[in-house]
Amino acid sequence: MRILTLPASTSSTGPQFVKLGRISHGGKLLHFIISASTQDGHIAYQTRSPETALERARSLESVQAQDVQVSDMHGRVYDPDGFDRCFVRSEATTTVGEAA
Repeated sequence: MRILTLPASTSSTGPQFVKLGRISHGGKLLHFIISASTQDGHIAYQTRSPETALERARSLESVQAQDVQVSDMHGRVYDPDGFDRCFVRSEATTTVGEAA
């Protein structure tokens, strides 16, 4: 079992940490970590849903966060478009003639 710990937020008293939990191959506990750099510092979010992960990543891009990345349960890192193609396959990234 691997436990990941990332800063939940930063405050004047320093970062507060949260445990992200167990990473499973069986699909029971899928965890996606969305991270980015903002004017206020580095932030990271966790979700179990790939659709929610993509929505959060797109939201961060829309507020001009830098280095927006999504990590999957195996530690692979994707930019939002690559994550969409591999996990969500929304209409925005499906090319003409490609089956969804």
